[in-house]
Amino acid sequence: MNVLTAARAHLVDLYQLAGIDAYLYTPPTVVPPIVTVLPASAWVEPNRVGKYHAKVELTVTAYVSLIDPATALEQLETLIDELILATPSGVLITSVDAPRVDSTSSQGDLLASDINIHAQVRRD
Repeated sequence: MNVLTAARAHLVDLYQLAGIDAYLYTPPTVVPPIVTVLPASAWVEPNRVGKYHAKVELTVTAYVSLIDPATALEQLETLIDELILATPSGVLITSVDAPRVDSTSSQGDLLASDINIHAQVRRD
């Protein structure tokens, strides 16, 4: 596995160990609550002085069902708290974006929020 995929997979594994339904990709059928860990923009900032080191930016997106807006916001806040607690030290959470409505789910509207993360990767 390459170092970029491995960095995302490591976060997904940690989130799953914390009881969060997390994915390396957006599944074809989104059944909330779920979390995706995807590349962000700017994705990779390589440092090729010496060994392979790079700063990687990732977007961790939390999704909850928007059937009841008041409940959805509370569920999203709880999920964000769980994600922050499950994110390992050494991984920098730079910001958490305000909630937005995502209408792309086959399960109806979702309330979503992005957590922006910076991590360092290296290849030995």
